[in-house]
Amino acid sequence: KANHPNEEIIVVLPFPRLNENQPNEKGYILNDYRDAVRYKAEKLGLMVVDGSKLSINPSNESDKENYIFDGVHFNEDGQKKIAELIYSEYTNLKK
Repeated sequence: KANHPNEEIIVVLPFPRLNENQPNEKGYILNDYRDAVRYKAEKLGLMVVDGSKLSINPSNESDKENYIFDGVHFNEDGQKKIAELIYSEYTNLKK
């Protein structure tokens, strides 16, 4: 941001994933990381898109089959949903 003060930088928080409520070796879950990244990004004046708002549930068999085949990685249709979310959130943040 210091090198490009007139440019908008968008930080996209992690998307839903199958094991997001499973603590890692430090005891943190994915939402802990979302909160930390959001805090730092907002402190730096960056735009934040909350990836957890993605309307894909990795534990739902239909969503898994159609968008997120292994519970973590998105297929082409899942990528389209991500693009729609980012565009929607960005345009709402600009208002």
